Amino acid sequence: NDFRGAIALKLGEAADFAQLERVRGNFDAKDWPNFRNSILSTWPVEKADDLLELARSENNPGILSYYASRQEGGGKWLMDLLASDRIDQAAKDAIMKRPDYQGMLRHGSDIDFDTRVEALSNFEKGKTPEQLKLEIGALDVTKALNTGRDWRYAFRSGALTADEVYQGLAQQLP
Repeated sequence: NDFRGAIALKLGEAADFAQLERVRGNFDAKDWPNFRNSILSTWPVEKADDLLELARSENNPGILSYYASRQEGGGKWLMDLLASDRIDQAAKDAIMKRPDYQGMLRHGSDIDFDTRVEALSNFEKGKTPEQLKLEIGALDVTKALNTGRDWRYAFRSGALTADEVYQGLAQQLP
């Protein structure tokens, strides 16, 4: 099983759709989804368009939102895809109904902030745009505080003032 996992990661890194198809042909249908998802975990976003054919061949557009929600830069790629004519409306609708799509909107700081608020307002009808902006903004700030520089330690140790922390985070966030 560890061997399979290592192979899946290497297949993803290679991002070779023809090779993926050859491997898929050797898998039992019930084992394939987990193996495919392992492959997707390392598939580079620069080659994400190659996954359109995989989604079509499996008649599963959800693969695309699953992939995008787990890749750095995947959210922006998926939003560009949804705004294009590269997939049909039925596939777009299927993607936009998925929980991982909604989670990506909530946590995908690589997607334009206002686009996220607008898209989430379609799912959370009871919330005003102002409420959604506060929620998404708080998530983005928390994510920024937890990645990169240790802003909390810098503030607590006196290395930075509150204003310097604010300025640093403001540069990171839209």
